[in-house]
Amino acid sequence: MKKTKDYFNFFKEKHRDKLIKSRNGETKLGEKLNFITSFNSLKQTNAKYVIIGVPEDIGVRANHGKPGAADFWFDFIAAFINLQENRYFSANDFLIAGHIKTQQLITQAQQSIDEYKDQLGRLSVYVETIDEWLSGL
Repeated sequence: MKKTKDYFNFFKEKHRDKLIKSRNGETKLGEKLNFITSFNSLKQTNAKYVIIGVPEDIGVRANHGKPGAADFWFDFIAAFINLQENRYFSANDFLIAGHIKTQQLITQAQQSIDEYKDQLGRLSVYVETIDEWLSGL
């Protein structure tokens, strides 16, 4: 049986390096971020805020909303790490841990939407699964 942490993708320097847009005279938040490779490492961080992404829109779909929120996490990270660091907004205050791997659940949820009319009842199972994964971190 998989552990909750098996469903987690840690944010790494190689991910940051693909997204960072360096600029002369500016220090981007992402250029100074600290990284973790396990949740045990959280004990050693001084960050005030740990950011964990949940790229999914299953709950939105269950309520007959428009899909698309699942992509927001990746857009957010690209914008967030490119914010300019300054004395009021320091990379030391933040740690981007990573995100829950939700693609398989989203695929299963879409199949459920395509097959059944009772979206809310069936999709709530997937939302509960994500809640369980998050509470186990």
